[in-house]
Amino acid sequence: MNESERYDATTIALHWLVAVLIVCQWASGQTIDWFAKGAPRVDARSMHLVIGAAILFSMAVRIWWRLRSGRRLPPANQGIWRVTAQAMHGFLYAAVVAVVAGGVTTELLRGDSFFGLIHLPKLGGMSPSSEHEWAERLGDLHGLGADLIMILALLHALAALFHHYVSKDGVLRRMALGQDARQP
Repeated sequence: MNESERYDATTIALHWLVAVLIVCQWASGQTIDWFAKGAPRVDARSMHLVIGAAILFSMAVRIWWRLRSGRRLPPANQGIWRVTAQAMHGFLYAAVVAVVAGGVTTELLRGDSFFGLIHLPKLGGMSPSSEHEWAERLGDLHGLGADLIMILALLHALAALFHHYVSKDGVLRRMALGQDARQP
């Protein structure tokens, strides 16, 4: 495989950065309640916010890079598989943006502090019980959305492995780290 059949280094780096951040973020979300209430849980939530901000920033850079400078490769699939692959990427991007937005909104409803140092602004205009109820509902949706992202990412990875080991068409090598990605 020559370099013209691979994505550029920036696209590859951003892809894997976002992938690692999403896995770390999902794990941090699953473990927040393990921490004792008070400062330990505030710190765990704050770390979750930091990773979420890193995902949002990385996704924005990734989209900007793709639209502006990223190498575009011809689709690996044709017909219904091409449509399926495009839909998968679209759903994955939309889910990441929606889950981050839901997380930010949930935190603004809660009015939590950031590492106990900075108090986040609280959305006003609702009774405390309504704010709590909305924060709980949005928090639940945020968690379900995060699980959906993990399922979509797993399907995405399985499709890449299918291309690599069954189709042997070089699709996985397009996004592989390193200059000389391994042959199947």
